[in-house]
Amino acid sequence: MKSLNQLLRIFNVLLILISLPNLLYAQFDSPNIDGSISPSEYGDHFNGLNMLATSTSCGGNSTWFVTWDDNNLYVAVTNCFDAVGTGNDALNIYIDIDNHAPVNGGPGSDTGTSFNGNLAILPFRADFFAFAKNGYNAWRNCGSSWSGLDNELVVAIAGSGSSKTIEVQIAWDKITQNNGRPSEFNFLGFLSYNCGVYADIPTLNSNASQCSFSGSSELVRYFTVSSTDSTNSTKPFSQESYTHIGSDISNFGAIDIFDFTMNSPGKSISRFAGNWSIAGILRVHSGTIDFNNAGDACDVNGHCIIANNGVLSLSNAIGGDLIVGSDLIIEGSFIPNDRSVEFDGNGGIQSQTIHSAATVNLDYLIISNPLDLKLGSDVILENDLHLNNGSIILNNYDLELRSGCTISGIPDTNKMIVTNSTGKLIAEVSQAGTYNYPLGEYDGVADYSPVEVNITYLTSSGSTKLVMSVKNTKHPQNPAIIDYLNRYWKIQLSGADSINANITTIYTDSDISGDESSILGLKYSDSTWQTFSNVNEAFNLLEYKNVGTFSDFTGGSPVALPISLKEFETEVIDHKKVLIQWSTESEMNNASFELERGKNGQEFSVIHQLPGAGNSNSLLHYEVIDERPFYGTNYYRLKQTDYDGRSSISEIIYAEIEPEPNEWTIRSYKIAAETYAEIIAPYASNISIQAYDLQGREIYKITEYVEFGKNIIGIPGEEMMIIKLSHAHGTISILLP
Repeated sequence: MKSLNQLLRIFNVLLILISLPNLLYAQFDSPNIDGSISPSEYGDHFNGLNMLATSTSCGGNSTWFVTWDDNNLYVAVTNCFDAVGTGNDALNIYIDIDNHAPVNGGPGSDTGTSFNGNLAILPFRADFFAFAKNGYNAWRNCGSSWSGLDNELVVAIAGSGSSKTIEVQIAWDKITQNNGRPSEFNFLGFLSYNCGVYADIPTLNSNASQCSFSGSSELVRYFTVSSTDSTNSTKPFSQESYTHIGSDISNFGAIDIFDFTMNSPGKSISRFAGNWSIAGILRVHSGTIDFNNAGDACDVNGHCIIANNGVLSLSNAIGGDLIVGSDLIIEGSFIPNDRSVEFDGNGGIQSQTIHSAATVNLDYLIISNPLDLKLGSDVILENDLHLNNGSIILNNYDLELRSGCTISGIPDTNKMIVTNSTGKLIAEVSQAGTYNYPLGEYDGVADYSPVEVNITYLTSSGSTKLVMSVKNTKHPQNPAIIDYLNRYWKIQLSGADSINANITTIYTDSDISGDESSILGLKYSDSTWQTFSNVNEAFNLLEYKNVGTFSDFTGGSPVALPISLKEFETEVIDHKKVLIQWSTESEMNNASFELERGKNGQEFSVIHQLPGAGNSNSLLHYEVIDERPFYGTNYYRLKQTDYDGRSSISEIIYAEIEPEPNEWTIRSYKIAAETYAEIIAPYASNISIQAYDLQGREIYKITEYVEFGKNIIGIPGEEMMIIKLSHAHGTISILLP
């Protein structure tokens, strides 16, 4: 997004081009130091380039000029006039030759100077300070003593009153201590007189207390020269920056600047309204910047840096979002306040990274950078990830989506979550439903290979999380030799008590090795392969149905597996039993089958074992009848073991057992020394349970309320007894235990 200052700078650049060749190399056209500014001196005379007219609202009405050549820096000020009217103004100039950050911290002349009545306290780290006035000139380097020799500064002062001009030539070797012209520098200038300081301070958001470098000052304006090169130099007044100087500021309005530095421990700036447009860096080194209730965005083209003692709090109001063009670096405190952070790469011209030593918490994350956002720390996202343009590359860090967090946009090869290294996508789920995750991988070529998880059943006493990544290589344990996929998905599960899900993955054409039609879905867990249906060639889909455990998912040929399973299905008989049937088209080194049953699709136990056929190329049929299935859902899977001890597990199938209308059943079982009755009720009702010993004497009688379906009731005593259950339509009796 172009700011007003950026547009003005573009306009001024066009004017410069029109004025070639006089303006192109203006920085290296040396002016005459004579107290007079001619139209051909100091390059272009466009405000905000080589010239700057200061605001009259802060007591000054002067115009500043700055230029340089390979040997000297030149500074001139016209219309010098102070409030006392003595005409004894002094020009003060601070130079920072290495652009260290923060600009108002660390070594340098950061406390100003008390020389000649100037009591300025400046939060500006400078390597050099110069002072010029009628009858006296002085300068010093940081950490060294004053030099008052007039011949070491070339100074010309002409005129008087409001027509006074001060012009100064300073050798670069004086500024850099004999290291010549610096490649870059910051500078700060102001006028002073024997009673105070005035002129050349921020004009935006100014008020009476901000119009002085006294103890009540709030902001200081300085300028950044990013390049002093003769053919590509920065115009000296084109990059205007602010640094905070004083006490708390409330109701802060709009700004359109280059850099903004907050380095005031214990102080705060609170926004009110108006966009913040920062062409360079927003640095919160110490203190707090609070966007408060501002409904206008903050657009930072460069880095947004929050140091250890800094706090950046986004707005509570809609629209008060943060847009970052380069890296987001968080060492201190970042409070998102339900606002979005958008990464736009400054128009998509540079890739971006989130850096932090700790996990970064965000509410809304928008990626609008075709050169992508990279993670340099773990990120937790609460509400929405919007893939507008560009991908998020995880590197070695995790992206966690909290429960309810959505993924918006239209994902594709240019807009996806890239698990290119050890980083994983972690998604918290709280209920059954369909969840889509736009996973991908980039290894020279972008591969979009998303995952859909359709959870049909979920119970959990805590937080359930899916942990996912995708790799574009053959699974290291994939047994297929000819027909397989050069891709596998790692999907792990934590926190679920029981789950059943259907998983769909999408592969790319370049993943296919061999005959695509021969590839089955494969799931690898505990050194065992489980087979699923064939790939969907038309849509490049792999489907894994009725999954109760999560692990590695891929595709491979059944030829390389010990058996080729043709069918595996269930049939309920008389509402009470389950017939499980399967058939094999071929068997190789097949020692045995174990039929396993479970209640939740995760935990299974063996209910029947059959011998395998060893080696066979014929169609063989197998069947088992489960005489005592659970009421409700029964999950079945088939484990095959070969003579070498290796095994594979089939996909999961299930059968539903519902009690017949008005049919009551009671069963008994023991756990340790305790006896329990399992009562299946066709409807909710009050019942009575009576216990008799073998001589017919009543031992005890209880009344219970049972729900529809399965109910478990403890039975006291260890001796054999007869249990009689009475309900509204009759009685049932069984012998225990």
